Amino acid sequence: IGEEVWRNPKQQSKATVAGGVEALLGIISNKAEAVESLLPSLWSLRNVLHNSDSAKHIFEDNNGVQIIVSALSRTLTGTFIEQTEKVLEGCLILLATAIMANDRNARKLLVLGLELVMDLAEQKMGRSVGADPHLRIALNSESVIALAKSILQILGPYNYVVCRNCQKKQELSGTHCFNCGAALLVDVSHKMVKGNGIGALMSATSASNAGPSVHRKAIDRAMGKTV
Repeated sequence: IGEEVWRNPKQQSKATVAGGVEALLGIISNKAEAVESLLPSLWSLRNVLHNSDSAKHIFEDNNGVQIIVSALSRTLTGTFIEQTEKVLEGCLILLATAIMANDRNARKLLVLGLELVMDLAEQKMGRSVGADPHLRIALNSESVIALAKSILQILGPYNYVVCRNCQKKQELSGTHCFNCGAALLVDVSHKMVKGNGIGALMSATSASNAGPSVHRKAIDRAMGKTV
Protein backbone atom coordinates (compact mmCIF):
# COMPACT_ATOMS: atom_id res chain seq x y z
CA ILE A 1 0.00 0.00 0.00
CA GLY A 2 2.67 2.48 1.04
CA GLU A 3 4.76 2.05 -2.09
CA GLU A 4 1.79 2.48 -4.40
CA VAL A 5 0.61 5.60 -2.57
CA TRP A 6 4.13 7.07 -2.46
CA ARG A 7 4.68 6.58 -6.19
CA ASN A 8 1.14 7.52 -7.19
CA PRO A 9 -0.68 9.85 -4.76
CA LYS A 10 -3.93 9.23 -6.66
CA GLN A 11 -4.00 5.81 -5.01
CA GLN A 12 -4.25 7.43 -1.58
CA SER A 13 -8.00 7.97 -1.63
CA LYS A 14 -8.56 4.48 -3.07
CA ALA A 15 -6.55 2.93 -0.24
CA THR A 16 -8.52 4.96 2.32
CA VAL A 17 -11.93 4.02 0.90
CA ALA A 18 -10.89 0.37 0.64
CA GLY A 19 -10.19 0.20 4.38
CA GLY A 20 -6.43 0.64 4.24
CA VAL A 21 -6.22 2.67 7.45
CA GLU A 22 -8.16 0.09 9.46
CA ALA A 23 -6.22 -2.83 7.98
CA LEU A 24 -2.83 -1.27 8.72
CA LEU A 25 -3.85 -0.34 12.26
CA GLY A 26 -4.90 -3.96 12.74
CA ILE A 27 -1.41 -5.14 11.82
CA ILE A 28 0.33 -2.53 13.99
CA SER A 29 -1.88 -3.29 17.00
CA ASN A 30 -0.90 -6.98 16.96
CA LYS A 31 1.64 -7.36 19.76
CA ALA A 32 3.02 -10.52 18.16
CA GLU A 33 3.49 -8.93 14.72
CA ALA A 34 6.89 -9.61 13.16
CA VAL A 35 9.03 -6.57 12.43
CA GLU A 36 9.13 -7.60 8.75
CA SER A 37 5.44 -6.71 8.45
CA LEU A 38 5.21 -4.10 11.22
CA LEU A 39 7.76 -1.74 9.72
CA PRO A 40 6.21 -1.57 6.22
CA SER A 41 2.80 -1.11 7.85
CA LEU A 42 3.99 1.92 9.81
CA TRP A 43 5.34 3.61 6.70
CA SER A 44 2.40 2.59 4.55
CA LEU A 45 0.00 4.15 7.05
CA ARG A 46 2.12 7.28 7.18
CA ASN A 47 1.83 7.61 3.39
CA VAL A 48 -1.93 7.02 3.47
CA LEU A 49 -2.40 9.74 6.15
CA HIS A 50 -0.12 12.31 4.49
CA ASN A 51 -2.18 15.47 3.79
CA SER A 52 -5.42 13.44 3.92
CA ASP A 53 -8.08 14.75 6.30
CA SER A 54 -10.39 11.82 5.62
CA ALA A 55 -7.70 9.24 6.39
CA LYS A 56 -6.73 11.10 9.58
CA HIS A 57 -10.36 11.08 10.74
CA ILE A 58 -10.57 7.33 10.20
CA PHE A 59 -7.26 6.97 12.07
CA GLU A 60 -8.72 8.92 14.99
CA ASP A 61 -12.01 6.99 14.97
CA ASN A 62 -10.07 3.72 15.22
CA ASN A 63 -7.89 4.73 18.20
CA GLY A 64 -4.88 5.28 15.96
CA VAL A 65 -2.91 7.41 18.38
CA GLN A 66 -3.35 4.88 21.19
CA ILE A 67 -2.26 2.03 18.90
CA ILE A 68 0.88 3.83 17.70
CA VAL A 69 1.85 4.95 21.21
CA SER A 70 1.48 1.32 22.32
CA ALA A 71 3.70 0.20 19.44
CA LEU A 72 6.21 2.87 20.43
CA SER A 73 6.21 1.61 24.03
CA ARG A 74 6.63 -1.95 22.81
CA THR A 75 9.64 -0.92 20.77
CA LEU A 76 11.28 0.52 23.88
CA THR A 77 11.48 -2.96 25.39
CA GLY A 78 14.13 -3.81 22.78
CA THR A 79 12.01 -6.55 21.25
CA PHE A 80 12.93 -5.56 17.69
CA ILE A 81 16.69 -5.82 18.31
CA GLU A 82 18.65 -4.33 15.37
CA GLN A 83 15.46 -2.89 13.83
CA THR A 84 14.66 -0.84 16.93
CA GLU A 85 15.80 2.48 15.48
CA LYS A 86 13.79 2.03 12.28
CA VAL A 87 10.63 1.10 14.18
CA LEU A 88 11.05 4.11 16.50
CA GLU A 89 11.44 6.37 13.48
CA GLY A 90 8.41 4.81 11.82
CA CYS A 91 6.22 5.31 14.90
CA LEU A 92 7.35 8.90 15.43
CA ILE A 93 6.96 10.10 11.86
CA LEU A 94 3.55 8.41 11.70
CA LEU A 95 2.48 10.29 14.83
CA ALA A 96 3.86 13.54 13.41
CA THR A 97 1.86 13.01 10.22
CA ALA A 98 -1.32 12.10 12.12
CA ILE A 99 -1.28 15.22 14.33
CA MET A 100 -0.29 17.69 11.63
CA ALA A 101 -3.23 20.11 11.20
CA ASN A 102 -5.51 17.70 13.07
CA ASP A 103 -6.86 18.92 16.39
CA ARG A 104 -8.33 15.65 17.65
CA ASN A 105 -5.27 13.50 16.99
CA ALA A 106 -3.00 16.17 18.48
CA ARG A 107 -5.04 16.39 21.66
CA LYS A 108 -5.13 12.62 22.01
CA LEU A 109 -1.36 12.49 21.75
CA LEU A 110 -1.08 15.19 24.41
CA VAL A 111 -3.02 12.95 26.75
CA LEU A 112 -1.67 9.54 25.79
CA GLY A 113 1.95 10.04 24.79
CA LEU A 114 3.32 13.46 25.68
CA GLU A 115 5.61 12.34 28.49
CA LEU A 116 6.99 9.50 26.35
CA VAL A 117 7.76 11.86 23.47
CA MET A 118 9.34 14.37 25.85
CA ASP A 119 11.59 11.68 27.33
CA LEU A 120 12.74 10.74 23.82
CA ALA A 121 13.37 14.36 22.89
CA GLU A 122 15.33 15.05 26.07
CA GLN A 123 17.31 11.78 25.78
CA LYS A 124 16.25 10.71 29.29
CA MET A 125 15.73 7.07 28.26
CA GLY A 126 19.10 6.77 26.57
CA ARG A 127 20.79 7.14 29.94
CA SER A 128 18.80 4.38 31.63
CA VAL A 129 18.32 1.50 29.20
CA GLY A 130 20.95 -0.79 30.65
CA ALA A 131 23.11 -2.96 28.46
CA ASP A 132 20.87 -3.35 25.39
CA PRO A 133 23.13 -1.90 22.66
CA HIS A 134 20.45 -1.72 19.94
CA LEU A 135 18.03 0.21 22.14
CA ARG A 136 20.75 2.52 23.42
CA ILE A 137 21.88 3.36 19.87
CA ALA A 138 18.28 3.94 18.78
CA LEU A 139 17.47 6.26 21.69
CA ASN A 140 20.56 8.36 20.96
CA SER A 141 19.88 8.48 17.23
CA GLU A 142 19.87 12.00 15.82
CA SER A 143 16.80 11.29 13.70
CA VAL A 144 14.79 9.81 16.59
CA ILE A 145 15.59 12.78 18.84
CA ALA A 146 14.81 15.29 16.08
CA LEU A 147 11.50 13.61 15.25
CA ALA A 148 10.47 13.68 18.92
CA LYS A 149 11.35 17.38 19.17
CA SER A 150 9.43 18.12 15.99
CA ILE A 151 6.35 16.42 17.44
CA LEU A 152 6.61 18.65 20.52
CA GLN A 153 6.72 21.71 18.27
CA ILE A 154 3.62 20.54 16.38
CA LEU A 155 1.80 19.94 19.68
CA GLY A 156 2.61 23.40 21.06
CA PRO A 157 -0.48 25.21 19.70
CA TYR A 158 -2.80 22.52 21.11
CA ASN A 159 -1.64 22.95 24.70
CA TYR A 160 -4.93 24.48 25.82
CA VAL A 161 -8.60 23.65 26.33
CA VAL A 162 -11.71 25.84 25.94
CA CYS A 163 -14.34 25.53 28.67
CA ARG A 164 -17.62 24.45 27.09
CA ASN A 165 -19.57 26.30 29.74
CA CYS A 166 -18.02 29.82 29.70
CA GLN A 167 -15.78 29.54 26.61
CA LYS A 168 -12.65 30.62 28.51
CA LYS A 169 -9.37 29.37 27.06
CA GLN A 170 -6.88 27.89 29.54
CA GLU A 171 -3.96 25.49 29.84
CA LEU A 172 -4.68 21.81 29.36
CA SER A 173 -4.26 20.96 33.03
CA GLY A 174 -6.50 20.43 36.02
CA THR A 175 -10.04 19.10 35.94
CA HIS A 176 -12.18 22.24 36.33
CA CYS A 177 -12.39 25.66 34.69
CA PHE A 178 -10.52 28.37 36.62
CA ASN A 179 -13.24 30.88 35.63
CA CYS A 180 -16.58 29.16 36.23
CA GLY A 181 -15.64 25.93 37.99
CA ALA A 182 -17.27 23.68 35.38
CA ALA A 183 -15.68 20.29 34.72
CA LEU A 184 -13.28 20.44 31.78
CA LEU A 185 -14.16 17.96 29.07
CA VAL A 186 -11.22 16.81 26.95
CA ASP A 187 -12.37 15.11 23.76
CA VAL A 188 -10.63 11.81 24.37
CA SER A 189 -11.68 8.67 26.19
CA HIS A 190 -8.69 8.53 28.54
CA LYS A 191 -7.74 10.45 31.68
CA MET A 192 -4.85 12.87 31.72
CA VAL A 193 -1.42 11.43 32.37
CA LYS A 194 -0.24 12.30 35.85
CA GLY A 195 2.82 14.48 36.26
CA ASN A 196 4.04 17.76 34.84
CA GLY A 197 4.37 16.67 31.22
CA ILE A 198 1.72 19.06 29.85
CA GLY A 199 3.07 22.09 31.66
CA ALA A 200 6.61 21.38 30.54
CA LEU A 201 5.73 20.99 26.86
CA MET A 202 6.64 24.45 25.63
CA SER A 203 9.72 24.82 27.81
CA ALA A 204 11.04 21.49 26.61
CA THR A 205 10.53 22.54 23.00
CA SER A 206 12.07 25.97 23.35
CA ALA A 207 15.05 24.59 25.23
CA SER A 208 16.10 22.51 22.26
CA ASN A 209 19.36 23.53 20.64
CA ALA A 210 18.40 22.03 17.29
CA GLY A 211 16.81 24.50 14.89
CA PRO A 212 14.19 23.68 12.24
CA SER A 213 16.81 22.98 9.59
CA VAL A 214 18.47 20.35 11.79
CA HIS A 215 15.09 18.73 12.45
CA ARG A 216 14.25 18.78 8.75
CA LYS A 217 17.54 17.12 7.75
CA ALA A 218 17.13 14.41 10.37
CA ILE A 219 13.55 13.75 9.30
CA ASP A 220 14.61 13.58 5.65
CA ARG A 221 17.27 11.03 6.57
CA ALA A 222 14.68 8.98 8.44
CA MET A 223 12.34 9.10 5.45
CA GLY A 224 15.10 7.97 3.11
CA LYS A 225 15.87 4.88 5.18
CA THR A 226 12.55 3.16 4.70
CA VAL A 227 10.47 4.83 2.00
